[in-house]
Order: sequence, then C-alpha cells, then structure tokens
Amino acid sequence: MAIRAILIISIVCYISCYSKAEEDFTTKLSKLEELEIEKELNLLNKPPIKTIKTKDGVLYDCIDFFKQPAFDHPALKNHSYHYKMKPSFRPKINKRKDYLNINSKRLSCPIGTVPIRRTTKEDLIKSKLFTKTYGSLTTEKPGLHHAVLRTKSDPKRRYNGGGAVMNIYQPNVVGPQYSSSQMTIKNGPDSIQVGWTAGGTSCFNTQCPGFVIVSTEIPLDFTFEQVSQRGGTLYETSVFIYRVQRVLWR
Repeated sequence: MAIRAILIISIVCYISCYSKAEEDFTTKLSKLEELEIEKELNLLNKPPIKTIKTKDGVLYDCIDFFKQPAFDHPALKNHSYHYKMKPSFRPKINKRKDYLNINSKRLSCPIGTVPIRRTTKEDLIKSKLFTKTYGSLTTEKPGLHHAVLRTKSDPKRRYNGGGAVMNIYQPNVVGPQYSSSQMTIKNGPDSIQVGWTAGGTSCFNTQCPGFVIVSTEIPLDFTFEQVSQRGGTLYETSVFIYRVQRVLWR
C-alpha cells in the first residue's frame, strides 16, 4: 500500500552573506582536530575494488555495496537492501523536443560495487569551516527563497512515486550560497528528494551519514558536463522517485 504523501516540485534558491575571505581555509588545525579528520577520512574512504578518474581529475572508488559508509550508521546496521533488488516497473516520462535531454557522467563500477567520491583532507576542512563560520544574516526563514509547485494535500490520494524534467543551470553562487532544483515526496516530517544543486556546502555526499548508493554508474554527487545558457542551448535531465518494495524507494 502506498503511503499518504505530498508531492512537491520546487526550485530553491539560497542566498547567504558571508564576510570572511577564502584564505580562512588555511586556518591551522589543532592536533586533536588533525586526528579527528584523519579518523573521519579512514571511515569515509573504504578500500576500493577499482578506482576511476574523471575528466575533471576527481577520483571515484568502486566500493563493495555492503561496505559503503552508509552502513556504518547504527540505524542501518541491520538493513535488508540488496544491490540485486530491481523495481517491479520503471516509469516513463515524455521528453520535450526543444530541450536536449542529457545523462550524467556514467561510471563503470563492477556489479556489486558502487561509485563513491574519494574524500580528501581539504574537503573535510572546507566543509567544517563553512559550517562553523558562515550563515545567513536574516533571521526569519534565513535566506531561503522558494518557487514551488505542489499537489494539494488529500488523505485519499496516495503516491507510489513521481517524476520530473528539470532544466540544468549553473548559477553564479559563492561561499555557502546555493541554488537547486528538486522534486520531493513528503509524508509528515519524512521526505525523499532528488534533483540538482549548484554551490553550497550542504551534505549531498557520503560525508553525511545515511546516504545509501545503489547504482554502479551514477555516484551521489555527480556533475553535469553541459548546462543551459540564456539565449543558447537548453539542457534538461529526467529524475524519478518510485517504490521498489513496500518500504523501499529508489
């Protein structure tokens, strides 16, 4: 039975002001902070079965599905998900002729493994520094600006998933600012989201616990090679969230 849910398609723009320059990243760490970062790196970077280097020079490690960082989380220790699980159906979505529909950079990890971006010491320092230093100067709804299309809340309406076609842009954002386009299926305080984001320091990668990667080709934080330009070629991507089993989504 499908859950009662609200389907939301939203474009979120986060504008935040910051005062310190990027050279703050050179802030010296204490010995304790150095040890904490080294420990975190060891937890995040599992022994790879294969390593792939992208055109951008980013390293992705193919990690055994069951050894990915997500399963270190206590809440996921006794999970029942398996990489061989397949959805009972795959939804279809119409493509618009005036847009070019593109796929992400697909990697080629072996079956039974998932691609995870290798985390560096600099990644962790940058993430921690932004979290501590930068924040919005507004107090009510701090710096968030939404353009949202949502379904009406109806207890009789049930969803098994949803899909969206999103234009891909790369807006000019700096520091902790970010802009994103996403689709959300929400049920009370719980939600599942999919989409793209530009800029920002939020955890959309395995540096935050709980993200389970299921694809052998598409990593959690992949980038698009082509983005739309005003007055030029427009690019879009199709995204889906749908039920695999009674309590599993992908």
